[in-house]
Amino acid sequence: SDKSSPSKRGRSAIPKPPRPNQPFITPDQVGAGGDNSQHRVLIKKAMSGYEALKEGELSFSEGSLITEISQDADNPGWCVGRLPDGTTGRFHSSFVEDVPPEELAAV
Repeated sequence: SDKSSPSKRGRSAIPKPPRPNQPFITPDQVGAGGDNSQHRVLIKKAMSGYEALKEGELSFSEGSLITEISQDADNPGWCVGRLPDGTTGRFHSSFVEDVPPEELAAV
C-alpha cells in the first residue's frame, strides 16, 4: 500500500500556542462596530512625556491629550490611544490621568 500523503492523526508533538492577544484596532476600524462600538470615549492627559520604545507605542509629551480607544485585556494597564494629530498607538495608563469633564468643556 502506497502512503504518499502522511496522515496527521493522533496528537502532534507541537505544543498548542497560547491564546493570542486581541489584535489592536487600527484607526480605520474605530467606530466600525463590533465590541468597540459599546465603549465610551475617554480623554486622558499625559502626566509626563513618553518616548516609544517599541513599534506601535505612542510617543507623547507632558500635557498631551490622548483619546483612549481601547484597553488591552491581555496586557493590563496598556491601552490604545490617539493623539490630536491622528497618531495612534499603545500607551501605559501609569503615564496618564483622567481629564475631568469640566476641564474638557474648556478646551
